[in-house]
Amino acid sequence: MRPGKVTPAGRVRAGDHVLHEGRFVEVTAIRKAQGRKPQTGENLHVVAGDTVLKINSTEPVRVQRAET
Repeated sequence: MRPGKVTPAGRVRAGDHVLHEGRFVEVTAIRKAQGRKPQTGENLHVVAGDTVLKINSTEPVRVQRAET
């Protein structure tokens, strides 16, 4: 499997695969979190199967892009 590229979490799209706990999981949806706003970026809920990853949009993540 390809190692993937590092990119800000705000650029992740549904269908991409993100590295989580040592393995790549497919992103099924991305939602903007409600509530307190951070000083930079925005909080995102990245839905991957039955797991919801809570990530700031400026945080770097390792991504394998979906085939287009």
